[in-house]
Amino acid sequence: MERELKCLLLDDELPGLTYLKMLCEQIPGLSVVKSFNDPSRFLEEFPSLEFDFCIIDIEMPQFNGLQIANLLQGKPVIFFHCL
Repeated sequence: MERELKCLLLDDELPGLTYLKMLCEQIPGLSVVKSFNDPSRFLEEFPSLEFDFCIIDIEMPQFNGLQIANLLQGKPVIFFHCL
């Protein structure tokens, strides 16, 4: 049996986050640990969560995805941008 991959999601826009979560939940072997629409909240909580990678919006008002990725202690990141 293959190990399930665990991811965190971060997008400041709730409709995009909802759609992204729905897409991820349809991928066998992938589990969404938690989704965030507030970068500050994400930064508070991610150290205590068990995950393999993050999917992060590249453009957000408070922080951009690159700034947040630099704080993730080497975890893989997938960047996206919804129009």
